[in-house]
Amino acid sequence: MWCDTARMPRLVGPVDARVAVFFMVWAIHMSWFTFDVSLIGMVVFSILPYFGISMTNAFRWVSQKIAGKQLHAGDPVWKYRNRCGL
Repeated sequence: MWCDTARMPRLVGPVDARVAVFFMVWAIHMSWFTFDVSLIGMVVFSILPYFGISMTNAFRWVSQKIAGKQLHAGDPVWKYRNRCGL
């Protein structure tokens, strides 16, 4: 029962099953804009495994780029002062 739990869920060939979330977005709100966004999302996340990037790693990379570098409480202030414009 647990022998296939580490494998990636697949729909057809190299297409990841989690890409179906984009199809669900389009199915809930059918318009040409959501169709285009869903199609672009499906293509992008179907191409990522070709380059050896998983979907979870792609989401982590995007969230890191949005949130910026993490600052720790123990880091000295002078180290990051130039970044803040002070």
